Amino acid sequence: MPELSKCPKCEGSMEAGYISDNTGGAILHSAWISGAKVGFFKTPKAITIVAHRCVSCGFLESYAPKSTS
Repeated sequence: MPELSKCPKCEGSMEAGYISDNTGGAILHSAWISGAKVGFFKTPKAITIVAHRCVSCGFLESYAPKSTS
């Protein structure tokens, strides 16, 4: 995953974070899921999405980095 130090839009500073999914009172990290949904109980491989935000203009850049497993 690229480490962003400058915003590609305005060249402001970028900070790392994540985009959350709120469900039933829990805060979860968003994930990218490979392939089409197969069924309710199937557990597909998920990759947590990492986001960078520009502190100047608010531009978001998100990545699903390569799995380490």
